[in-house]
Amino acid sequence: MHKRKVRAAISNESVESTRGHREEVLELLSGVRRSCHDFYGEASKFNCDASIPPGDTFSTASLTQALQWLQLCDQHHSCRDADFSRLPKRVLDVRNDRVRLHEPGPFPERGNYACLSHCWGLQGSKHLICTTKENRYNFSNEVPWSSLSNTFRDAIRFVRRLGLHYLWIDSLCILQDDSMDWQEQSAEMADIYRNAYITLAATDSSDSDGGFSTYISPSEHDAMKSPAVLVTPDGEQVSIHARVRCRHNNTQFPLLKRAWVLQERLLSPRVLHFAGYEMIWECRENYDCECGSTFPAIEFARPWVPTMRNGTFPEPPEGSWERVVENFSRMSLTYPSDVFPALSGLAKTFATAFGDVYVAGLWKKHIVRGLLWHRTGQPLETKKADQWYAPSWSWASTISDNRIEFLSIKEELVSVEKMHTVPKGPDETGALEFPASLDLKARVLRASIDILTSPDAETRQEYCISVLGKEYRGPCEKVAEPCGDLGALDRGFPLCVQPCKVYIALIGKECYEIPFSQNSSDIFFHTWVAQETLRCLVLKGLPHDSRADGACERVGILSINLYERVLDFEDPALRVSEKELAEAFERRAAENRKVFEELEKLPLETITIW
Repeated sequence: MHKRKVRAAISNESVESTRGHREEVLELLSGVRRSCHDFYGEASKFNCDASIPPGDTFSTASLTQALQWLQLCDQHHSCRDADFSRLPKRVLDVRNDRVRLHEPGPFPERGNYACLSHCWGLQGSKHLICTTKENRYNFSNEVPWSSLSNTFRDAIRFVRRLGLHYLWIDSLCILQDDSMDWQEQSAEMADIYRNAYITLAATDSSDSDGGFSTYISPSEHDAMKSPAVLVTPDGEQVSIHARVRCRHNNTQFPLLKRAWVLQERLLSPRVLHFAGYEMIWECRENYDCECGSTFPAIEFARPWVPTMRNGTFPEPPEGSWERVVENFSRMSLTYPSDVFPALSGLAKTFATAFGDVYVAGLWKKHIVRGLLWHRTGQPLETKKADQWYAPSWSWASTISDNRIEFLSIKEELVSVEKMHTVPKGPDETGALEFPASLDLKARVLRASIDILTSPDAETRQEYCISVLGKEYRGPCEKVAEPCGDLGALDRGFPLCVQPCKVYIALIGKECYEIPFSQNSSDIFFHTWVAQETLRCLVLKGLPHDSRADGACERVGILSINLYERVLDFEDPALRVSEKELAEAFERRAAENRKVFEELEKLPLETITIW
């Protein structure tokens, strides 16, 4: 392969090195000082330990590293609550060179067990073995080794190498054809993962056949050859090694895109990720990896959820939960109806810490703020599920790859009169029965909405909501716009009837100071304003029947800003002075203030949202 000379600077020293035309990001590792440098010049690590991973996560070197991480955590961290935990209802007993399903029975047993976090694969892998009511008693004698998938076999082998006796795997420890058992065990998910000695994660496998180990051939992962020599000021020669940078980004691993895994990862006191050709360690107090890079603490870490210590969070509870939802909403669920069960364990943990009541993915004390959710990102593609599993006022009611975000609110202008939700089974934080309703006492205005086709693309629509004679417009897929009209419509609402009658329910107000600027020809207008924003729900009446008489469903949100851009002056051909622009700016605010006053004078009435 043709190579060319490259000069790379490390600290104040220079090296002569060679490289080929490969596109992978490489790192330079010095053999003596063990500093690390991106091959293309971007620093990834300086003057700290870096190692060459063995490239085979089932090697003796990888096992030794895993045992060192466990020992360090056992001796110096407070990640685990107890030395031995109560065993789950069922576990796999992997002792004596066989695998069998063990049920402790009526008397609790204590011991150390591992959990497996893995991808089932699209609609379940063909080799994924499950426990059913029919084979349950056969499995209590022995689970045939030949029936186990590669990932299950690797998990069992590694558990044995760690010296553990028990392993919990969801498909084998929950009766997959017994809905009641599934609901009961789903309700125990928080304790199952929280009490595990360690969770083994098949992070780089997209299904149950992928396994743990990924052996990299020397041509792909040969860091032993020295493509360069560093000459220090005192004449010492130091070998420089190059390697392909190991992956550490959350988005690069199949397992971490799976919604169920979020709570498995956050509830587990420590997780050992089998991430391609290296292992990554994650506990409540530390991140590390075999390659010694600093990237796990930056790219692989979970910064969106602060670690709970002594039953408290270092930020307001609603903020912590919103960050869970925001990240959960970007992950995939094979069955949308699993949305609440997939968060059930986390919901129980947060309920204990908050001292609050969990209601359809939201919290009773902060329900008003929780109603102001929306999908964000471009393009915005949202749809309603074919089968009901969440009320329209919950963020869980829509299906989309776009992330959920919550709008801020300073003053609540609505009161909650009643919330009605019924769990589908024994899990209070799990799936819900239809219907679930929310009664609000709010100021409600009848309005109309048009969905217009945008001229630049057939697939885009623009909404136009008329409120007290003033129109608020925006593209349906564009959710938020600073210092402008702000709106979001769910589920592509509604494409059939135009115009459509809707209700605007005033929910609250946000106040903040912001810089505001606008260009008009060669005039630049800039000022600070005390912005006020009314937060509203957009509601649509449901068809009248015996159950839904007078009820509404949430179809979007609308925010009305006091200060907004003066669109009439944005034509570059216009010549206006700064004074004229400022006066027009204040006139528009005065018009909006009248809308504010009219809305706030509306009488309170009770509305029911399904």
